[in-house]
Amino acid sequence: MKRTSDKLPIDLPPLLVDAKAAARLCACGVSHWYSLDTTGAIPQAVVLGKRLWAREILELWARAGCPRRDDPRWIAALAKMRGSVDD
Repeated sequence: MKRTSDKLPIDLPPLLVDAKAAARLCACGVSHWYSLDTTGAIPQAVVLGKRLWAREILELWARAGCPRRDDPRWIAALAKMRGSVDD
């Protein structure tokens, strides 16, 4: 019996990326990426055995001008993306 994962296209981009891939997507080194994370300068990671970043969130963050994770504009952009803004 085939697993569902066997039916996915090989070239399907990952939804979550590790620090190495996230740093590469954002044109910086891994150690710098971790420094940015420590200081709250990048979006919050999720932890699923290891720290992972949602590719979609990183793309939104870059389009927003790379604001700090505690920036009210970033918090509003995330809320809007998640559909939890009361207008």
